[in-house]
Amino acid sequence: MMRYWRLISIVAVIVVVVSTFYIQSAVATHQYPAFALEKQRGDEKEAEGVTLHGEYAKEAQYHSLNITTAGSKDDFEGTYFERLARENAPSHIKKLRKDYKAFMRGKDIDMDESMLYDDKSLLAYVELEPFDELDNKYTFDIDILEKESKNRESFKVTQHNDKYSYLDVAGVFVSHGEVIVFTRNYARKSENMEIHAYWFNIADGKLMHEEPILSIDEEDEQTNANINLINSNDGKDNNHFVLFQKDHYVNYNDEQMDSEPWETELLAYDLERKELEKIKLPEEIDGITNTGVINQSKLYFANETEHTFEIFSYDVENEKMKNIYKMKISNAVDPIEDQGITWNIDNNKLYMSSVLSDNISLADLKIVDLDSGDTLYEGTVEAKSQQSLAELDDFIVSGISIE
Repeated sequence: MMRYWRLISIVAVIVVVVSTFYIQSAVATHQYPAFALEKQRGDEKEAEGVTLHGEYAKEAQYHSLNITTAGSKDDFEGTYFERLARENAPSHIKKLRKDYKAFMRGKDIDMDESMLYDDKSLLAYVELEPFDELDNKYTFDIDILEKESKNRESFKVTQHNDKYSYLDVAGVFVSHGEVIVFTRNYARKSENMEIHAYWFNIADGKLMHEEPILSIDEEDEQTNANINLINSNDGKDNNHFVLFQKDHYVNYNDEQMDSEPWETELLAYDLERKELEKIKLPEEIDGITNTGVINQSKLYFANETEHTFEIFSYDVENEKMKNIYKMKISNAVDPIEDQGITWNIDNNKLYMSSVLSDNISLADLKIVDLDSGDTLYEGTVEAKSQQSLAELDDFIVSGISIE
């Protein structure tokens, strides 16, 4: 009888917790501040498909929200199950899950999108099955979907190697009927790490080529290094090279590492020629390479000072550098926040947002055509009520995405 009482007690507790949550959600629905992106000047169509990702503090609790021309959506809104389903995934991943449910099911990429490739025509996902140290083998699990036809190809390839103790996926690309997978391979008997590239033929599911392209050799106690693959933000449709950033650090002691690298290298790997080249960047952007964006085979860098904001463009193929945009920073930008300008580039358009300090609007959005220099759109993030604005303890813009 005791076990039944225990079961009944557990069920009762669950009912009380869930019921309380629903009651609190229903009561608090109207309490979430509401915002929208409002046009001030220009063409409102330019802002359609733009989402400002932000965070605000209210009563010592931080909320994340997305703001568009249609309004805002707070991550705390919705029922318990809606919030569970939303998780913490980026907006474009949520859209992929909605549009390609069967393919996206079971793919854990909320915090790490390196295993996913997405362009206008297909999706590709590569997962490394748990490394088998006893048999010295690792298996690539590859899944590919053609968006229009819905055709799906899945295959596995197992490799044997006793040199590595661990592998993980750094990036996935598709070119000319092949899936190219970049991995981080960690040595078994040292601190060395290598970046490897693997070419898989989609038609027959076989490994065609594999080679190491970059490495971090075991260094002394005073130095350290790290390699990151920098993904494009334009769906990868226009790129045939992959960009790597290699940072070298100096260790002050066993517990502290210099917050900024003392040396940064940018290296471009050409997928067609299978060649790695070091990018020789001009002095104008020395020290600001950590603010780069790739779009349509070009690198963009921002340099922000107390009074100006500049965008530099570097054409990797032609090795040409341009200062393509410069503006004076308005006093409306809140100096207390020290947030600066959040920016992104898509289809040769610059999207910029700053937190405002006028106590009327939260932030602004400016869209500029980088070919002509013309401002296409100017808007502000407006609160639906002054009460919503007054209740905020803090607000930041953390990112901009463009569909």
